[in-house]
Amino acid sequence: MRAAWMVVLFAAVACDRADGGAPAPSASIPAAASPSAPLAALPPPRAVAAEVAFDLVSAGERVLLVWATPSGALRVAPLDAGGAPAGDARDVGRAEPTNKKAEAKVLEVAAAATDDAVAVTWVQEEGRELSAWESFGSRAELRFLPPVALGGMSAGDRARRGHLAMTTEGERLLVMHRGMTTPCSDGDQHCTAFATHELSARGARERGLPLSVPAACGVGVAGYGAVKGRWHYAVCSTASGTAETTLFNVQQEPNYAEAKTVLSGCTPRGALMLDGDVILGGDCPGGPHAVRAGAMETPLTDIELAEAKMTCELGHPKIEAPAFSLVLRDPMGELSPLLPAEVAPRGARAVWTGVALLVARWVAGKVTLRRYECRAGRFTRAG
Repeated sequence: MRAAWMVVLFAAVACDRADGGAPAPSASIPAAASPSAPLAALPPPRAVAAEVAFDLVSAGERVLLVWATPSGALRVAPLDAGGAPAGDARDVGRAEPTNKKAEAKVLEVAAAATDDAVAVTWVQEEGRELSAWESFGSRAELRFLPPVALGGMSAGDRARRGHLAMTTEGERLLVMHRGMTTPCSDGDQHCTAFATHELSARGARERGLPLSVPAACGVGVAGYGAVKGRWHYAVCSTASGTAETTLFNVQQEPNYAEAKTVLSGCTPRGALMLDGDVILGGDCPGGPHAVRAGAMETPLTDIELAEAKMTCELGHPKIEAPAFSLVLRDPMGELSPLLPAEVAPRGARAVWTGVALLVARWVAGKVTLRRYECRAGRFTRAG
């Protein structure tokens, strides 16, 4: 079955080459103040529709907190580099039922931003039916177009992320999402489709060709990103009898693709890009674990995170684990797959702004923002 995935990916590269050049890293947040400067109060917790119905994303000089309310409204609140409100919250859209007999609610939210635009995607549930939706807007004004349906999907793990994931490719906004589950072509198992759409003011356009994954895990989309002319797709399957993530690395110039099996027996926790490499995190039997993949045909690096801890180095937060360390200096987007559970538990989203580490997490039905800094040489919660 993996060979079939490779054929699809080679075809997807050929289809997309005409659309633009190499991917670029996501927009980041410049440091707006020194780490020792006094920071304003964080916004209050907000009622949220589900455990993963929120996101926290970098957007230039601001951070955007996006969430779905229990009534189905999608909202976005701009924050400054310290996590304090930087303007009024705005409406993104609403989960409107397509079937008047069923109430629409939001299960999962993912968002991303470029220099000019921001897009919000979500999983909508009506009765037993799930579907993917998106709304595209201006990053400067936070004004959004009416929601657009991306298609139906089968249900994964409702309490975890993995129905969809967003990334950027230069100034393009992309979403990879779960589709419907149907019998596989060989008839022995059920296969789940996964599709990619490019989002713009003109609507949603499918990119490449869909994947068909046998016995997809509850966390189907294990990771999705683009960096330095390479795309990274990661999907999870239990076809072998245990959960395994297949990481596809797709190079545009020259055309080349490879697949690697990683995180055997683990539940995926998402992905992040670091110095041109992709890092995939997972919850494994022995504790949290991650793998780091670089250029084509280079060996994987395992990162043991069971003993990961946060320290400080010259006033900057530092993630320390056996044979791995990362000092947070320049602003970085989503970091939660690398962070200790006491800082970023399952489902949390984390952004380093250059001033503070901001973590959005679900607590008792609300999305709560927490702020961490280095003070007097110690990694400290500061809000």
